[in-house]
Order: sequence, then C-alpha cells, then structure tokens
Amino acid sequence: MKKLNAIYVSVLALIVAVVALVMCIMCCAKKNAAPAVVSEEGVMAVLTNNPQLIIDALQRGEAKRQEEARAQAQKLVAENIDEINNYEVSPVIGNEKGEVTVVEFFDFACGYCHKLAPTLMNILDKNADVRLVLKPLFFLSPQSQYAAKALYAADEQGKAKEFYVNIMENPGQLSEAKIDELAVKAGVDLEKMKADMNSAEVSKAMTDTSTLAEKIRVTGVPTLVVEGNMIQTLSESDIQRAIDEAK
Repeated sequence: MKKLNAIYVSVLALIVAVVALVMCIMCCAKKNAAPAVVSEEGVMAVLTNNPQLIIDALQRGEAKRQEEARAQAQKLVAENIDEINNYEVSPVIGNEKGEVTVVEFFDFACGYCHKLAPTLMNILDKNADVRLVLKPLFFLSPQSQYAAKALYAADEQGKAKEFYVNIMENPGQLSEAKIDELAVKAGVDLEKMKADMNSAEVSKAMTDTSTLAEKIRVTGVPTLVVEGNMIQTLSESDIQRAIDEAK
C-alpha cells in the first residue's frame, strides 16, 4: 500500500510539473506580449491537445526514479557485500574458492528462476573460477519455504547442487511430497534432511537471508549480484559480460 501511495504521489507531482511547464510556455509564447492570465481551461486545452506532454513527463520521471533506485540499491549492496558473498550458511556450488562470486536471490516457486537455472549451470561449466552462492527466498508459495529449508539441509549433506538442479528441472508444481522425492533422487538422506530442516541454524539462515534481501532492496526474483553488481536478467551473455568485467 505504501508503494502504491508513493506512485500516486509521484504521478500527481509529475502532472503538476507538466501543468506548470505548460503555463510557463503559454506565458512566454509571445516575447513582447503583456503578461497574460492563464486559465485552468487553457491549460487543460493544451494538455488535451498534446497528451504526449504528460506521457513524456511520466516516462522521464519513471526513468529517473528507476535510476535513483538502482543507484541506491548498488550503494546498499556495497555496504553489505561481505554478508552477500560470504554468509557462512549460504550454499555454494561451482568453485567454492572461485575468484568471481555470483549470488542468486531466487524462489523455488518462481518460473523465471526455473528458466535461469540451466543458464547458471552453463555459466559454471564455462567458468571454472566462478562460485555461485544460493540465497533462497520464500514469498511466492508455502512450498517455497519448505524447499528453501530443504536446500540448506541438503547442503549439510553436500548435495546442494543436485537438490537445486532437480527442483529447478521439475516441470510441474511443487508439493512437499514432490520436494522429498526430488531430494531422494538427488542422493539426500531424507530422514536427516527433515531433522536438519528444523534446526536453529537453518531457521536463522532463512531469517537472515530474507532480512538481507529487504535490506539491499531485492524487489523481484531472480536477482543476481555479480561481484557487487546487481542485475536482473535471464540472458547468459549479460551474466557472462558481468563476470568478464569483474575479472
């Protein structure tokens, strides 16, 4: 609701700015003319006949807002980079001692995250010096939380990659039973996994990851952080470019 209110306020401010601009233009149109009184009807007539004025103002305002949000997010990433890259409990796949760190904030119930997963595996295959840090979030479905806990528990058994790939390759909807099935397929000891899922360490990791995502303003999934550079993309070339630039 707060975000919606902020949007309404921004739109209103932009419209007011456009009206002020139009009034200025009308007042100054005739350089040597005597000062004119601009009526509300006159302003509305100009806006009605030139709706592109409002569209352009809104687009410029939105572009500026997004640019400012990105800049603020990058600042927050820089301030929290150690927790982002090196949080002790976060599962790491690929080269654990790799020189380049790619962090993925994702949700196991996110369709786009499922589309991105094979791309990330290709990235790891092509870049032996990359470590992929997994940051599971759990806001899209109740099964997301179960799967996120299971990932941490699978990591305790050294099976984070196998579990992650199996879940992401699953074409259907997830249920707790399906997650258990895919965990066993990944070579996970199911009884131990269920016990570890309820540990204080896993509970803290879930809370800490969610808090971190809010702190650095992760607004959607999947979100990647490549050596401190936050990007949202499904393109392998975009991710590879970010990795190359980091090197």
